[in-house]
Amino acid sequence: MNETENLLTVEVVYAEAGTVDSTLVTVKWGTTLGMAIDRSGLLQRQPQLHLLDTAVGVFGRIKNLEDLANDGDRIEVYRSLTADPKLARRQRVRIARRKLR
Repeated sequence: MNETENLLTVEVVYAEAGTVDSTLVTVKWGTTLGMAIDRSGLLQRQPQLHLLDTAVGVFGRIKNLEDLANDGDRIEVYRSLTADPKLARRQRVRIARRKLR
């Protein structure tokens, strides 16, 4: 097995309202998701992120930072919700009902 067969390419993605931070990273086989995120430089570009307090996933499925990265993974770093989705929906319904009156 040569050196290039031990390499994986993954994409690390973080999105905020109106912007997406996306980086392709080449890592060695056996790299964890957390290591790939660190190698991408995302934490330096987005200093407000703290990985231990942030959920991560691969293609929309929640994963642990210790899970191994696979070639072609899209590693997503999720931001925390700014509003409770149920509460936000109730508020939208209330506003819509007022407009109908």
